[in-house]
Amino acid sequence: LGMEFFIFCFAVPMAIQLWVSNLSNWGNHLIGYRNFDTVEKSTNCWWLALITWGEGWHNNHHKFPSRWNFQVKWWEFDPSAFVILILRSKS
Repeated sequence: LGMEFFIFCFAVPMAIQLWVSNLSNWGNHLIGYRNFDTVEKSTNCWWLALITWGEGWHNNHHKFPSRWNFQVKWWEFDPSAFVILILRSKS
């Protein structure tokens, strides 16, 4: 398969994922709104939620860390929860 396969199927997606996760963790402690009063001052940010597939609902995640769906309000769309629902219905 060669070096191109490694670069475009492994290295580039991994770099994008690491960059987006770090952006979410950094941004969701600086900007956004809060549904819950948490110790670490995490926030929710709609545009970070869009580009991180729901990780932008960071305050919701810190309040309920074991939930698979970070959506709390009706308009807080969590794309990764939608994927989980689809995969659960297939099994």
